[in-house]
Amino acid sequence: MKKRYILPFVLLALSSCTKDFLNQKNPNAVTIDDYFKSENDVLLAVNGLYQSLRSGSTIGESSTLYNEERSDNSGRNDNQSNAGEPFQFNDFSLLPSNTYLKTHWSAMYAAISRCNVVLSHVDDVTFTSAELKGRYIAEAKFVRALLYFHMVRKFGDIPLSTVQVTSKEQANELAFRQKESIVYEQIIKDLTEALSSNLPNTQKVYVFGRASK
Repeated sequence: MKKRYILPFVLLALSSCTKDFLNQKNPNAVTIDDYFKSENDVLLAVNGLYQSLRSGSTIGESSTLYNEERSDNSGRNDNQSNAGEPFQFNDFSLLPSNTYLKTHWSAMYAAISRCNVVLSHVDDVTFTSAELKGRYIAEAKFVRALLYFHMVRKFGDIPLSTVQVTSKEQANELAFRQKESIVYEQIIKDLTEALSSNLPNTQKVYVFGRASK
């Protein structure tokens, strides 16, 4: 008898729960708008740009599937995972449904987005050294140019964004492909500004690998 009465009350309690109870916010999460407070915050964000380049899904050491592995400069890929999807790269028979291709595309634009975030928020921080600020800006522009260079060479006309995307509507507006010539103009602009900055001609050993002239 008790079981008959308990079940309706349980169902009633569950149905009366509000969405706020289920959609809890992480108290430790930091939004982008609240993140950039100090020079070190910018440094860590710029470090994240270089970390993006190391990914095998972008242009890192293990990203040969999207680059040299398709040429005669390296051995033929023998990866038969995912129903032979990697073979589509070697045979130049890529399908829109290829999950490796989707991963590469998404990872590249995620890295570009990181560059745009840094460049959009670097002015939020008060720097003790204008030279340091200039170097961080130049590094972000260099990384963005490098990523777009890889993308435009592979895909031709591609979406081009140089600002932080803050809404779905804005993302939809920027999703349209721009002509190759426009993308190359942006690449040249970023590299020219980086070259005319105060980046060192060579980097010191303890920061080896960062952008330099």
